[in-house]
Amino acid sequence: MNQEPQVGDVVLLKETYRETSKYAIVIEVDRIDHLGEAGWTSFDYTIMTEDGGVSHISSSCIETILSL
Repeated sequence: MNQEPQVGDVVLLKETYRETSKYAIVIEVDRIDHLGEAGWTSFDYTIMTEDGGVSHISSSCIETILSL
């Protein structure tokens, strides 16, 4: 995945994470910054799945972004 998902994007979840749904829509993106010499940034995505469930995932759970 070359690009990070944005709010409103439809994503295809990786096979491992398809227990209840194959597709989801990103409804919120949280950016977490850890400042300092060895600082890092991470993103947490809130998604709504086909069955109406809401979950928090990282980009490693996403196979591809279907809409940009």
